[in-house]
Amino acid sequence: MEIEFSFLVSLWKNYNNASSILTKAIGGTANEVGEFAELLAGKYFLAEQLSASNKSADLITKDGKLIQVKSRKVDYLKSTFLDVIRSWDFDILVVILFSKDGNIIKAIHIEADIAKSLSKENKHQNGYILTTSNELLGHNKSTDITNELQNILNSNMVEKYDSNKDKIKIKEKQNKVIDKIIKNNVSDKIIIKNITIRDFDSKDEILQDYIKRVLHILFDNNLIPKAEISNLQDINYCKRTFYLFYPLLEIDKNKLNDDNDLPRYWKKELFGKKYYGCKEWWKQNVEIYYVKFNKWLKYLAEINA
Repeated sequence: MEIEFSFLVSLWKNYNNASSILTKAIGGTANEVGEFAELLAGKYFLAEQLSASNKSADLITKDGKLIQVKSRKVDYLKSTFLDVIRSWDFDILVVILFSKDGNIIKAIHIEADIAKSLSKENKHQNGYILTTSNELLGHNKSTDITNELQNILNSNMVEKYDSNKDKIKIKEKQNKVIDKIIKNNVSDKIIIKNITIRDFDSKDEILQDYIKRVLHILFDNNLIPKAEISNLQDINYCKRTFYLFYPLLEIDKNKLNDDNDLPRYWKKELFGKKYYGCKEWWKQNVEIYYVKFNKWLKYLAEINA
């Protein structure tokens, strides 16, 4: 528990540091989600941000159209209340729903007068309330821009995983972290039923390569009990065990992409001839993943003893 708590402390500090930096970078307010949504919508519409003194709109396009942006961060696509709208003195309403990992679950824009017709007046709050219901998000006069905004996010990522040059950069960063862990008395190998699993090789692998190599060894030698294979297809188990936000294994080809059609699994190789493996081992969490994955391997060694 001491090691895991140290990771929680590290996450807590990194989270607060990143939150503070983000807040300062996007304008200094505490509403990071709302501020970032405005920046993202501005990129899409090629619009300029208005000052906070403008109470009706957040953006203005080159042709003078005023845009108000409403956003939320949610677990999944669901109906939730947006912030109260006290003035309809704008032309376009943009609604953006972010997932917990910062991707786009749903995004639309709609004419202000249509949005107003779908809202309900709330005299107590002196404004109008809109919810992210299907009536709004699926309205035949709304324009879905989910993929367009997600593409903007993807194209502006600092590091991508699809080139050898970037893969080398990622590997170098991961190696520094993992080499430090290995030096701190972490075993350089794990033995399960007389099968030796070589530890992460920082010279030849990034973490994802290590995960794939080990999974192939485990399946090829029948080292994962059926009950555990079932656990590895459960998202809650995988969150607790690996800090993943998707099941480690997936058997259904139709579930390899998320609701935004983003690939979350390796599609070109199978483990145990029928399972796809989750590829969402993010570089910022490499230390957590490494220790948790190896802790799970030691658990396999115990139950196979």
